[in-house]
Amino acid sequence: MVGKILGAVNIMLWKVCIYSHLAIALHRVLAISFPLKVAGLLTVKNTSFVVLVCWMLSFSHVIQYFFTTCFIFFNTVNWTWSASDECRDFISAFVDFYIPVPVVILIIVLDCITLIRLKVEDNEKKSQSPEGIRSNVAERKKREMEARIYKQVTH
Repeated sequence: MVGKILGAVNIMLWKVCIYSHLAIALHRVLAISFPLKVAGLLTVKNTSFVVLVCWMLSFSHVIQYFFTTCFIFFNTVNWTWSASDECRDFISAFVDFYIPVPVVILIIVLDCITLIRLKVEDNEKKSQSPEGIRSNVAERKKREMEARIYKQVTH
């Protein structure tokens, strides 16, 4: 029973991680694309709601394992993860592949869009006249800081 609970917790935490990364990637692309509009959306209430949705989605992935003979468990004898014989193929296909892979692909697409938007805006700033660049020193420094933060988060 302990192994079954650990298996469900393992799947749930894995899904929370995936959905949290998706929320972060979506936030990044929105913040770069619509900085003024997003500033009003980033409240504690909205952030708490997104975190709650990530946890609820993750929990929805594991709730069925408590009521069926289909489950993943941690074998404490040889320290490995195993699936019950009835649903080994289902777990390996849906839980480990069909659900997370499209989400990860979406995260990659969102991060690529963010990177492209950063590059385009950086090139637009560099093509300004010298007078315009000098008058926007604070804005340029802010953009450089945002680019550094983006690099740190995505690498």
